[in-house]
Amino acid sequence: MTEVFHNKARWFASLSNGENAVEGVGKFEEISGEPSPWKKLLAYCEENNLKITGMQIRKEGKVYTLPSANPKFGGDSPIDYKFGRKVVADMMTDRPESITLSEMHIFITAVYPKAEVTVWVDELKDKGSWITVKNL
Repeated sequence: MTEVFHNKARWFASLSNGENAVEGVGKFEEISGEPSPWKKLLAYCEENNLKITGMQIRKEGKVYTLPSANPKFGGDSPIDYKFGRKVVADMMTDRPESITLSEMHIFITAVYPKAEVTVWVDELKDKGSWITVKNL
């Protein structure tokens, strides 16, 4: 079977103990049948009483950075972070190898008491990045 979903981008997280976590690397490796790298990161943080203090998406030499616990250009510090992917595919087939992706985006979110700031990066067609702000 052809690999349908291939992630070109990865999340990077800075932790309150000075460690850096990378999607798919070390403790956060992607292994079939195990929790996702993101769920492993959240469990690791909970087990070790750590917080995520900054997040980035890195893709093919480009870096997309959210504000950190110590924002480089001032402003408020996020109280939490989120991560996800949005995939849109044509699923009208009985042959999984013929599934066609039409969109694939990775996103990271900085959570504030009254808002969320999200960076979206196109993983499939290299059509750029977007930022959304959502008031809570």
